[in-house]
Order: sequence, then structure tokens, then C-alpha cells
Amino acid sequence: MVTRGAKPTNEEYDEIIGYLLRHAGLVNVNKATSEDISYILGLPDKDGEAIVAFREKHGRFENFDALTKTPGIDAKPLLAARTRIQF
Repeated sequence: MVTRGAKPTNEEYDEIIGYLLRHAGLVNVNKATSEDISYILGLPDKDGEAIVAFREKHGRFENFDALTKTPGIDAKPLLAARTRIQF
């Protein structure tokens, strides 16, 4: 867009980046903050916090099945975002 003459404001640029993160962003659940996990995957804040707390207590997640067994989270939204989760 910029190469074609578009000149987004900082606010518009932030909106574009946010959209891309929420709809095409990848997140490594073994490294990301709870805020990034929640934002990028569209999860409630409490789920992002639960994922990070479990990871800190028990170590890294080896695969998707291990992630879905995190206590206190709903696995349905994770299934919807499965292709954007990295380990």
C-alpha cells in the first residue's frame, strides 16, 4: 500500500498491524507472553494467563494435545486457531 502512495496515520497503521496479527499471526505458546497469546489467538485474557502459568510450572508444551489439557481453558477457541499455534 505504501509503495502505491498510501500514507496511513500511526493509528491506521496500528489497526492494520492488529488486524494482520489477529487473522494471520503465528504465536509460539512456549515463548510468548500471555497478552500475545490472548491477542493473536483471540482468547480471553484468563486463558492466555492459564497457558503461561501452566508452562512456567510444568515446562514447555510438546504439541497441540498437551496445550488443550491446560487446566481452566476452553479448547474450542484453540481448535479454531490451531494453524496459527507454534511450539
